[in-house]
Amino acid sequence: AETTLYSTLNVDPEEYTIKAPDSTELTELVSGLKSKLDIESLSIEDNYTVLQAQSTTESIELQLDSTWLFEPQLAVNSALTISPDDLQPDLSVTASLSFGLDDWKADDINELKAELEISEESERQTISSEELKLSQAITAAETAEINYAAATVELEQAEELLEEAEFLFELGDYSEAELEETELQYKQSLNNLFAAASEHYSSLRTLSG
Repeated sequence: AETTLYSTLNVDPEEYTIKAPDSTELTELVSGLKSKLDIESLSIEDNYTVLQAQSTTESIELQLDSTWLFEPQLAVNSALTISPDDLQPDLSVTASLSFGLDDWKADDINELKAELEISEESERQTISSEELKLSQAITAAETAEINYAAATVELEQAEELLEEAEFLFELGDYSEAELEETELQYKQSLNNLFAAASEHYSSLRTLSG
């Protein structure tokens, strides 16, 4: 369980030594991270994957809105003449519109409509997928919290049994083997608490990330 804790905290046990915290310290560690989260307010509104999918759809919509059914060619001609009588310049400008088969954009519009339909479906799937991931992460955090609470109670009970065993051993009412067995049960409960704390901490980090 301690190895799991080192891994969760991304710490090399050969370079750093983590003092095994007691139940109170573990509670403060997990509670500190939990206090920074408001699980009820979590949503996918700022999710990068969702925003990217929405941006793609909006980009295609803009392209579609700015594409005309036809785009005629505009030709502008100008001519400058100078009269030999008064030497005054005379500027004339003419404009003309021409239409050809290449100017019709029906195929381009139909292609953009198809792309938009695909993008909208992809966006819906992305939103559904990210909502499911968030729901699963919240469920995992809630389950981890329940497991952590149960492990905390288990350790408290193990501590009480160990204190009682040590007292009975001093009185001579407990054998050394019975004391060692109680000590092993306490260590197992402590390991269970480490594992539950690691699971709870990881689930909260997933939500905070």
